[in-house]
Order: sequence, then structure tokens, then C-alpha cells
Amino acid sequence: MHKNEAIRIFMSYASEDLDLVKPFYEILKRLGYKPWLDKEDLLPGQDWHVGIMKEIKKTDFFMVFLTKNSSNKRGFMQREIKVALDLWKEKMPDDIFLIPVILEECKYPDQLSDFQYIEIYDSNEIHNDGPNFKKLKDALTKGSENIGKEPIIGAQEYQIVSKSIQQIQLENQPFDIEISYPQLESLGDQSYDKVNKYIFELIYSYMPELSEFREDLSEYTGEIFIDYQQHLLLDDLISLSFNYYGEMMPSPHPNHYTFTRNFILPSGEILTIDNIFKRNSQYLDFIMAYCIENISSEILQEEGYSKEEQSAELDFRKCYLADKNSYKNFYLTKNSINFVFSPSPDSSIPHVWGHSEVSIPYSEITEVISKKSILSKVIKL
Repeated sequence: MHKNEAIRIFMSYASEDLDLVKPFYEILKRLGYKPWLDKEDLLPGQDWHVGIMKEIKKTDFFMVFLTKNSSNKRGFMQREIKVALDLWKEKMPDDIFLIPVILEECKYPDQLSDFQYIEIYDSNEIHNDGPNFKKLKDALTKGSENIGKEPIIGAQEYQIVSKSIQQIQLENQPFDIEISYPQLESLGDQSYDKVNKYIFELIYSYMPELSEFREDLSEYTGEIFIDYQQHLLLDDLISLSFNYYGEMMPSPHPNHYTFTRNFILPSGEILTIDNIFKRNSQYLDFIMAYCIENISSEILQEEGYSKEEQSAELDFRKCYLADKNSYKNFYLTKNSINFVFSPSPDSSIPHVWGHSEVSIPYSEITEVISKKSILSKVIKL
């Protein structure tokens, strides 16, 4: 698990209880989680059965909302619970995964008898951070710690809205497309049009396969998948990473890489590494040395390689780690700057490298961070 991945929460409920469940969805988003609600997150035209089952299998928490309606419910909700129970069997004994939330007095399902429930009968309990809702938050905090994740706290001036693109057809030739990208929705008077336009155009710029084969598609089939992670959301700064997978048949090798973008808000200006550090501070020398030491240590700990192979791999990677252009790809969290070494088109990293990340705590580089930098607000210099 990657610490900066979103914490997913699948919300299972009887359709008649949507109005009772919706407040949980909204508050969980504000708390930095990624809740999933069919009425909000299923796309028009999407196979709802496939979409729901896919989401349950990749969720971190399964939150089931119980009422008289759900107690009398037969069919798909029961299948959701059955899949969740099967997944729970694969968890560690102290993991928190399946969380029953009782919204009104009702019969408690026998199949959930192993799980401690929480009763939240009044929506004021949520909005006023009542004692039972605090217990629910404590359960999510404990469960998140068990899997090495933490909530990604959002900003106050905007919210992130996920947009999707699915399957397109070029000249009668199908291409499997599954793309998810973020757009900023203003909660006040600020406009984020520049950022949204940049992200939209960025996504299309990372699909060279579509233009490369546009002249003759008759012999090719392909698939492109792009999703994103949000690592830091502040009113004046947002840090994102995008994961890309593209394959064109019969081309022999797929492309798989990660690229990042950091935006100063609301202007939409791109935050580069040079904008973060003091001039003439030789910050890059320190970062290079830190990354070389970190990646060298990883290689030396890998098993199955001879000393000669390890030495050759170290020399190969050090060659690219000594190139300042290798440090353009980074994202920010509340505790660290994270450099991504991945063979994206705007990186000097070759495909044979694969994917590596090095996280540098701000405490290690405080002295070279410029007090004029937007990042200084994050670490309160």
C-alpha cells in the first residue's frame, strides 16, 4: 500500500435510504476519504453490476447502512454484503474492514453478527461531530493506520470532482479507454478554469498512441487507462499524480508510467522544483545525494542478483540520478516531497528503469526551502 493513495469507502444501502446516507458521503469526502456511492459515482451507460462489484473489490472499507428497508431488502444489496464478507476473510485478524452503521431501530442481520455496529439515528450527530460519529471516525482512523494510509484533507475554497472518459471509437476501430481525471469545482467566487483546462489538455497529450496510429487503424487494437491520486489539497496549492497504462497491439511493449503536476491556486501556475528552494543553496546536490543513497540501498537489499549485476545496476541508475532533468517529476504531501522516477514522455528516465519513488521529509531540507515559496506555508517556515 502507498501511504498517499486515497482511502476508499464503499457505501452499501437500500435505495430508499439515499437521503439518510448522502450526508455521510459528503462529510467523509470533506474528511479526506474517497467514499463511493452508486448514485454519485456510477457513470451514465456504465454496467452498474460490474461497476459496483469492481469498486467493492478494491475498497479499503465496506460501510453498510442498516434500516428497516435494508432488513427487508433482498437481491443486490445482499450480494454486496456477501462479497464484502468474502473479502473480509482475507484480511488480518485486527483489520477493520466491514463497518455496520444502524440508522434506525431494525433487525440486525445474522451474517453481520461478528461485527460491532455503531448507531447514528440523527443527522445532527454527523454535522455536530457527536460521540457516535466520533467513534465511527476513530474506526476509520484505526483501520487506515493498519493499511498504512491516511486521509487526504481537502481545501475549503474548492472540491475535487472526478471526470471520466470511457471507450471511444476511431474510424470504426474500438479502443478500450478508461480515464479518470480531476476537475476543481469552486465553492466560492474563485475560478479554476485555467487549471481545469490545463488538466483536460494534459490528459489528451499523454495519449500519443491515438494520434500515432490515426492514419491507419485497421491493423491495431488498443487500450489506455489513466487514473489519478491527490496528495495535497490546499486553498493555494494542489499536488497530483497520474498513472498511465497504454498498449497498442500488435506493438510488442506496453507503456506504463507515472507523471505529476503541482498547481499554485487559483492562478494555475505550475510549481516547479526551482520555485521551492532558495537560489544558490545547492539544494539539487543534496537531493541527488539523498536519492542516490536511497535507491542504492534498495538495490543492495534486493535478492537474486550477483555483486556484478548489482554494481552494473547501480552504475546505470546513478547515471540518470546525476541528471537534473530526472527531478522534474515530484508530488507534495503535508510531510514530504516525493520524487518519482518513471519513464514518462517528459522524463529522461528510460523504460528499463521501471518505477521508483524517493520520499524526502521536509525536516531534512528545511534550510534550503525558500521562505517565499508556497511550500513554506505547508511546513510553516
